[in-house]
Amino acid sequence: MTGGVGVLALGGGVVTGLLQLDKDAAAREGCLQSGGRTVCPESSQALFDEAESLALVTNLLLISGGVLAATGATLYLTGSAEEPQSPAVALSPLPLPTGGGLAAVGRF
Repeated sequence: MTGGVGVLALGGGVVTGLLQLDKDAAAREGCLQSGGRTVCPESSQALFDEAESLALVTNLLLISGGVLAATGATLYLTGSAEEPQSPAVALSPLPLPTGGGLAAVGRF
């Protein structure tokens, strides 16, 4: 289960990373190169801010996804053939560009 959540987080990191690259490219469309410096209109600032937020979410998802996937692989490879565990539900924080949320994972 842990590995699966890790893979999902990695996938989310890839998606938010692609969105971040798109926002950054859109923000740079109106920018000009002048004397080795880049000058951008003020209207690009909102897009740069969104790209920065998406970059943070991307980093969090990729790091946590990597850790969870590695933990899941380790547990799978070192686990024993014990009886299945009883049903359970776990909640974890979910960072999003618009604030955040909660992810629920269950075992039935």
